[in-house]
Amino acid sequence: MAARAARAAGTARSTRTARGARGAAPRGARGEGGAAGESSGPRFGVPSWAWWSAAAVVLVALVGWGGYALYGALDRLYPQELWRYFRPASEAAAGSVLYRDLDGHLLLAPVGNPTQARRLTAETQEVVRDALFLPAAPGAQSGAAAGQAIAVYSTTRRSGQAESDQLKVLGGDGAVRLELPLAEAVGEPLLPYLYVSQSGRFLALTTRDRARVYYFDLAAGGAPAAGQADAPPEPVQWHRNGDLRQAPFAGEAAYALAPDGKRRAQVRSGPRQAPACGEAQCERVTELAVAPHTVTGGGPAAAGFALYGAFSSFSAEGFGPLPAQPAARFYGRLVWSPDGSQLLFTALDGDQSRVYAVGTDGRTRPSLVLDAAEALDWIP
Repeated sequence: MAARAARAAGTARSTRTARGARGAAPRGARGEGGAAGESSGPRFGVPSWAWWSAAAVVLVALVGWGGYALYGALDRLYPQELWRYFRPASEAAAGSVLYRDLDGHLLLAPVGNPTQARRLTAETQEVVRDALFLPAAPGAQSGAAAGQAIAVYSTTRRSGQAESDQLKVLGGDGAVRLELPLAEAVGEPLLPYLYVSQSGRFLALTTRDRARVYYFDLAAGGAPAAGQADAPPEPVQWHRNGDLRQAPFAGEAAYALAPDGKRRAQVRSGPRQAPACGEAQCERVTELAVAPHTVTGGGPAAAGFALYGAFSSFSAEGFGPLPAQPAARFYGRLVWSPDGSQLLFTALDGDQSRVYAVGTDGRTRPSLVLDAAEALDWIP
């Protein structure tokens, strides 16, 4: 029996020893740096999650730097920051736009709906040079549908005859209320631009050298009377829907004044240059900008901000989701909406003339309003 007890005790010690060896193996492997310990333990005293976090930061930095480099390479192809072209398009505003087509005909259409355009001039040989709505008399109903008058400067060109300029006043239906041959009434060449007084009673025209002004009294009639620019019969809106290139008088900046008189819109040279040209021949971008009208001096406040920009001869192709940027140049007049929230401007792409609307807050991109046309005025 003593022998059997000794054998049983030996078997128990062997079993405990084997179990202890199996339980100590993982601790020994971790302590000795085995393969299992290398995949899950810290390296150089740094936890594995920290290594993975650092790798993710480096990856994000590389992707961000690559995206920024690509943006910088493509951004210089566009006349404005590339992100501006992904703004929402300007919504169609209320009111009617007075415009002329490529044949010089005068038309009236709801803003954003050119299919309902009405032609106001019937003479096929008459070319409209300028036109504007005349302010309604106090207490009268406004709007072209209510019969508001329209002043028109036009040139008649007939075969075998000299050109003749005339001043007309039309009704909202196109009926001629007044017609005045300017050569006979004035006797010297005039610029084909019309300016109106605040009440709508007087029209002003300047000579081609912009040295003299003629005022026409729509209420009294008769011939236009010579006068001084700084002493009109009543205040004249010299910068209402101003021409882009030429101011009413020499030495002044060309701009269009907002209806409230607090802002001005103008076309200026921007800081960017077209990349596909030699340094000496690089063209600068032309910008349509809005700035406070009452700010004097320089600085960012006086400079305002750009709504839209274009190169006149350089075009950028679109790449995937990126928009194409056709060559274009600004043309004609800047036309403010009656509430001052939008601007109409005309752009020439080669021989194609298109009218666009853009919000004056700088938060939208231009939207097409008219094709093969030039905007002249906007009425509620």
